[in-house]
Amino acid sequence: FGDISATTSFKRVETLKRLLQRQDLHPRLVHGSDYPLPAIKLVVQTGKLVDAGLLTTNERDLLNECYDFNPLLFDLAVKRAVRYNGCRFLDCIFR
Repeated sequence: FGDISATTSFKRVETLKRLLQRQDLHPRLVHGSDYPLPAIKLVVQTGKLVDAGLLTTNERDLLNECYDFNPLLFDLAVKRAVRYNGCRFLDCIFR
């Protein structure tokens, strides 16, 4: 079992791609925020997520607005929005 707290960090983009596709592991994962890291804007770089094909530019713009309002909500929203090759984090992770 594990959590997805640091999976959207700019250093873990390639790992995030693999994890999104390993949906067989998702029932063993739980959401975690890794607070206070989401409140440090340099840790999650939405531009890198766009470059990696995990977010669209429009999603990035909306998520960046969310960050300015509430970094913890931003963290959750990013994890709900990222996808790779049609795979995203399953709902069971966020219950």
